[in-house]
Amino acid sequence: DDGQVHARGHPQGEGESLDPADSQEVSGTSVSLTFAVPKDWQDLKNLDPAEKESIAQTMGTNAARLDQQNAAFDIVYRAKEASPTGFYNNVNMASQPLPLKSTPTESEVTSVLTQQSATLTEYSTKQTATGEAAVGTYTLEAAGNKAYGTLILVPTSKSSGGPTGYASIYVSAGSAEEAKQISNTILDTIH
Repeated sequence: DDGQVHARGHPQGEGESLDPADSQEVSGTSVSLTFAVPKDWQDLKNLDPAEKESIAQTMGTNAARLDQQNAAFDIVYRAKEASPTGFYNNVNMASQPLPLKSTPTESEVTSVLTQQSATLTEYSTKQTATGEAAVGTYTLEAAGNKAYGTLILVPTSKSSGGPTGYASIYVSAGSAEEAKQISNTILDTIH
């Protein structure tokens, strides 16, 4: 053995998406998109104060700062239970669409991820109900933990004159497989 990790070297299949019975639909308020996330996830923008404080503590912050972090996002959902690696899988959709007129390129995806201190691992495009999405899988080192994620840039609406903007959806998970499953579910269900 040459000491390299071979597990992630397999060809990227289409991957599974969640069974509809195991998911819930979530909708943005400022970005009018709806998609499915795991059923047992909770809406971090809609918590009672005690719940918010206890969740903030698991994130090493407080409720006020959590509200500030969440202010830039239209949708913030997170797993109630941590994964075996201690990571809380989550998905966020930014409130402000990116003013792009065509499918974001690999370099555009990379520049968005660089702002988040994330590293692009794979770029692809996928057809969705609102048009062609750009999909960037990434890794992110945070507090000594490695997170696996997907940035999905998807047209905010299906318009005849071409896209007017792209919503940014961030999926973060404790493993590449989980990130892929959640991302596939979003891409399959977004409308």
